[in-house]
Amino acid sequence: MGLTDIFVRRPVLSIVVNLIGLATGATAAYCNLTAVLPLGGGFMTLWPGGPRPATSSINFTAGAIIANFAVTGITNSSTAATVSIFSAATTHVILDVTAFAVGAPSQITSGLSSTSGQAAAHGQQSAQAAC
Repeated sequence: MGLTDIFVRRPVLSIVVNLIGLATGATAAYCNLTAVLPLGGGFMTLWPGGPRPATSSINFTAGAIIANFAVTGITNSSTAATVSIFSAATTHVILDVTAFAVGAPSQITSGLSSTSGQAAAHGQQSAQAAC
């Protein structure tokens, strides 16, 4: 998505990334989250929005450039499709969205026949990913 900074001295230590127009109908994003030259050690959390979970998506040390793959849900509204990023230390942030999941998890099936190992020709629905 781009390079941006999260500054710890701000009262709010997180940013919201708007994916509108890129993620039409998407329910999840597959991302690489990168911390670039953080001023101190810490962690970042990537999540759909709302209350921040008590987990980290990536841990880093001062001066490092480190990336980690993460999957997160997307908060959708009529005007935005967003994900949130929190950082426990001042750092540059790169969010590289590589794919989107479209459709509800209940729509995903394996499509494989137990006897032949080939995809079933009918009656199967699958989620789609777009880059």
